[in-house]
Amino acid sequence: MGIKADFEEAERIIAALRPADRVTLCKICDEIQAAEADLLKQAENNMDHCIKACEGLCCRNIQLEAIIGVWDLVYILTVADAFHDRMAACLENEIPFYAADCIFLENGVGPCLLPATARAEVCLTTFCSRTDAIDREIRRVKRKFYKLGWFIATRKPRMALDRMRWLLGSRPGI
Repeated sequence: MGIKADFEEAERIIAALRPADRVTLCKICDEIQAAEADLLKQAENNMDHCIKACEGLCCRNIQLEAIIGVWDLVYILTVADAFHDRMAACLENEIPFYAADCIFLENGVGPCLLPATARAEVCLTTFCSRTDAIDREIRRVKRKFYKLGWFIATRKPRMALDRMRWLLGSRPGI
């Protein structure tokens, strides 16, 4: 299936949220951004090592759907909606089920076209060097993404019920 289907699912989830749930989603996403910003600040040495030693190897020859999921896409589309069309265009180049370079690399080579604090969990919490000094920050980012996933999972039944009510309410005589 690839992540194009996940992208479309993320769009549907965001569109189906009630207004109060959208506010909660934005608050959770703000928490993730704050955790990511803190991680990036504390991980400067790790990032330098990744850039100089590995040169973005983690973005090459990957199974993208194993790295970026629906929760990540809900997050990215919420905090970086301005990148929606660019992401959709990149998804047109996706080759599902085959390892390839990340489709979100600028001009196919990098750097990532997404803002630093609007990236998938795995992209920001995986390093090619020891992470002992930043383990606390990594755990915090992971916990915030888990909170987002839990929020989405608990809203899905409500969204299905809202959809059912809408369908039944829109048909005369039912």
